[in-house]
Amino acid sequence: MLFPPPGRAALLLLAAVVAPAPPASAGLHLTWNDCAQGSGASPNLDFACSSSSGQSALFCAFTLAQPVDSVLGVEIVVDLQHGSPVLPDWWRFEAGGCREKLLRADDGLGDTDCLNPWTGGAAGGVATLEQGMPRGAPNQLRIKVTLGVPSSEPRSLEASTMYNAARILISHGSTSSCGGCAEGACLVLNSILIRRPPRPEGAPSTDVRLEEPGAGTLNWATWQGGGGAACESVPTRAATWGAIKRLYR
Repeated sequence: MLFPPPGRAALLLLAAVVAPAPPASAGLHLTWNDCAQGSGASPNLDFACSSSSGQSALFCAFTLAQPVDSVLGVEIVVDLQHGSPVLPDWWRFEAGGCREKLLRADDGLGDTDCLNPWTGGAAGGVATLEQGMPRGAPNQLRIKVTLGVPSSEPRSLEASTMYNAARILISHGSTSSCGGCAEGACLVLNSILIRRPPRPEGAPSTDVRLEEPGAGTLNWATWQGGGGAACESVPTRAATWGAIKRLYR
């Protein structure tokens, strides 16, 4: 028995059924107030600098192109470039600085619309503060954050899901006595290194390093509009990130 060929509508339906899903992509996302997919997320934060109470929250998030298992922690690098020629006192969080210990980091559990991979079990915080990094200018600051879980409690991460890796908390304390709050700055989420169990000596590492920005300019955020901080040097497309990235090393 012969059957007539399927109509155009049937062919389109068949194509929709068998068409493969678009591949997942990896990307870095940096936003204020909430993770990038949250309703309250913002690429810029304006603070009146009229109070020394409260804090501002910066969320470091990522997506993966492929699932990753046996995750034990992350190392996050955020670079700040200020609009002034020299980093002002308001951004001096190091020992002896005007706002010493007023910068911290945690897993942000319960404070974001993104999935939290740590579920409250991560330890760590701000590991280092390096003024003059990444390019040796006196108006730059590199912030490194590390978070981790016990080796007996590894995490498994899915592709395409947006995860909140960490929350960086900038206290408003001493705003009245440390100048520079009202001036613009750019902050770049330069990389996230996903740590996995150590390998035997001589074996290649299985850690996963993320350096590609999310769609648009979602790997950077501005403070007070970023005025004077050369925000145009921050990459806007993943295709150009390889060239720009070298400026931040």
